[in-house]
Amino acid sequence: MSNKRYVLIFCATILFAFNCYSQKGIANRYKKKKTTFPNSLMDSVLSIELVKVGVYCYPIKEKSNDDKNMFNLSERGQEAYIRAISRKENESQGIIDNLSTSFTEKEKPLKVENKTKFKRRVVIAVQNQSVLPADRITKFSIELELNPKVGIKYTTWNKITSQFQTIDIAKVDFSKGDSFTLSPELGAATFSASVGSYSSQKSISEEMNLKQRYVVLSGTLSDNKASLYQEGIEGIDLTGNIIADIEIEITNAVNKLLFSFDNLYNKNGKTNNKDSIKLNQKRIKVPNITSDIKINTLYNYTIRAVKQGKGDDTYLESDDEATYNKSCNVSSGEAIIIPLDELKTPTWCICYDSNPLLIQPKGYETKITMEFASYEDAEAYFLWLKDKNEWIQKMKLQLKDGKLDSKNKDLLSKEEKLFEFKGNKIFANNALLNSSIDFKKLEITTSD
Repeated sequence: MSNKRYVLIFCATILFAFNCYSQKGIANRYKKKKTTFPNSLMDSVLSIELVKVGVYCYPIKEKSNDDKNMFNLSERGQEAYIRAISRKENESQGIIDNLSTSFTEKEKPLKVENKTKFKRRVVIAVQNQSVLPADRITKFSIELELNPKVGIKYTTWNKITSQFQTIDIAKVDFSKGDSFTLSPELGAATFSASVGSYSSQKSISEEMNLKQRYVVLSGTLSDNKASLYQEGIEGIDLTGNIIADIEIEITNAVNKLLFSFDNLYNKNGKTNNKDSIKLNQKRIKVPNITSDIKINTLYNYTIRAVKQGKGDDTYLESDDEATYNKSCNVSSGEAIIIPLDELKTPTWCICYDSNPLLIQPKGYETKITMEFASYEDAEAYFLWLKDKNEWIQKMKLQLKDGKLDSKNKDLLSKEEKLFEFKGNKIFANNALLNSSIDFKKLEITTSD
């Protein structure tokens, strides 16, 4: 009888162990895992070769604020607009002028025009260089670092919010049913008949949906460092492009004062006198940097490598024997984010004897270089100086011949000092000039 009890206990133990054993399925990430870090220079070099990263930068074009007028309206809107104008305008010319009027509100001129902020689109190209199709990049991060000594910083970007996605990994339906009947025949020498029977039945049914939330792209931004992080999922390699729009501010900057003139000529095309001329001033803030602005790039990654013949021939990853190779602080070198040509703000000067004209604006105690925002502004004043000088020379000839009356004599005496008007003084070679200078020595040059 004791032997019978032992047999029952042994069989029940086997059944219990079998019921507790869980079969591995397709929802597993791998069959066998190993994680490695490069522990020598050669290991590091071999690991780096698996992933190649390139960083490219280019400017973002600002959206133009195109003028909108009547022709941007619908047919009914155009008809209503014309009727409204006709009620106010009695003459046809007034109606025509209103039809071409822009609806777009003109931007008010800024007191200080800031040219120290630049918007850049950074493209990070990640390439998996493994020749085995089952190998994939599972995690990737990169840092774009500015040199704080140059006088630059990040201000904002379009990666403020992390991007997440959720995927369905698998639907697991697990059921088990077992039936056990024991009727041992232990032999006639021990028992004359069957010692009896025992049966046990157990049924388990489970069903659940497996989901995974993963980071598509996340990032952090500080004054001198932009960090991006990306992770993949089963079957998805992180090879591809990451795009980030970043704004950079140049803190190493200087202020400049630019000039332009209005009313240099009258309606008849003749030079106006100094009292009719208007001097305009505009302040700009520009970078004070003399070289390209570059970013240093360091990246980290994990690549999932599958052993040949150990699951690399199937699309499912649950049968893979995978090694997770991690590499940290790999450098892809420096990339130019803002070239020197874009940092420059070209201005124009009028030079005399190769020296730029200086101006002492009203209220200023010092002289500064007289700079113009455009060649056209410099040319307008340059031509006015020459035309005005020709007029003065003609008046002087009339003065010698006695053909000039007292009124014109006073005007000539006043206008001869071309570089002094309305409290503003203009100098060349540190001397306040008049019409006696050699105007052939005047020329327009760029100041950068």
